[in-house]
Amino acid sequence: MQSLLYLYTVSLICYSLFSLGIYYNKPVYYFILEHILTPILRVNNAYFIENFYIVREDFFHGNVRIEHPLHGINIDRNAKNQYSLLNQYLNPEIIDKLRNNEMNDEIMKIIFNQLKSHIHLHNDTIQYDDFIFVDMLTRKGNYFPGFHTDIGWSTFCNHHGFQLWILLDEDEKWKPKGKMYILETPYVKPANSLVFKKTGIEIQDNRIKNFLFSDALYHFDNLSQLNPSIQYLDAGIGQIFLMNPSIYHCSDPDILYSTRRAFNIRAIYNPQNHLTFCNYNNGYTELLKLKFNLSCDSNHCSVFKPNSEIRFLFA
Repeated sequence: MQSLLYLYTVSLICYSLFSLGIYYNKPVYYFILEHILTPILRVNNAYFIENFYIVREDFFHGNVRIEHPLHGINIDRNAKNQYSLLNQYLNPEIIDKLRNNEMNDEIMKIIFNQLKSHIHLHNDTIQYDDFIFVDMLTRKGNYFPGFHTDIGWSTFCNHHGFQLWILLDEDEKWKPKGKMYILETPYVKPANSLVFKKTGIEIQDNRIKNFLFSDALYHFDNLSQLNPSIQYLDAGIGQIFLMNPSIYHCSDPDILYSTRRAFNIRAIYNPQNHLTFCNYNNGYTELLKLKFNLSCDSNHCSVFKPNSEIRFLFA
């Protein structure tokens, strides 16, 4: 009982620090991410990390192939296992700007023009003006050593979109290791995590507020029941990697500390200029409500502004 109370207290403290970090500025968030949240995530994923090569042995299928599928990825949030490593590289000038945490319309339009032929919504073409961009991260390290889909998609639960990942710097000690793994399975949804235990595998609700006490949505006795395919993302510096909301991914769990640096951002599809936030059980949603004084009812918060005015407001 005391140990559970201790864990619950730690969870509340960490969540409060996380909230303060995002609310006030990114340097504080980065410090908390590196020194508090990541160590806790490594403890929560200890069995997976310690047994990773045994876990993946029968299901590892080499490196992610370039530009597969050839027709690009469907950004529908419920289209499963959509991802693609492009044969497209950013120029050195743009890479340096991303390293310096620069982001604006000019930079993003250059990136978007390189990837736009590789994304679609059920084969319909989509335009830059249909998107806003949220949660930019460029910090060095490998922070998420467990298979997950990102929590942000439960906040933007009425929106399709995609995630953009671009390697900025390799870890010279570990390369070509140290980047990211992808896991395909029919059992994937936005904002879920795979938690590996001695007793089996759980799919959990990936909510920041409850990251020590998440509910198990499903239980599997072994990994084969998920019919998985695991691949390694061996991307080059500046090479563009795309994934939609329903693909499990994780940092290389074999490396404790890494100087690898990547650019991460989520593109939220908002063609009607009506951005909605939902899932009040998600601490990330609660934080956005507080920080931006959003207009909310009992189910949703809404922002009725042109995408051009809020393109990077939540980045």
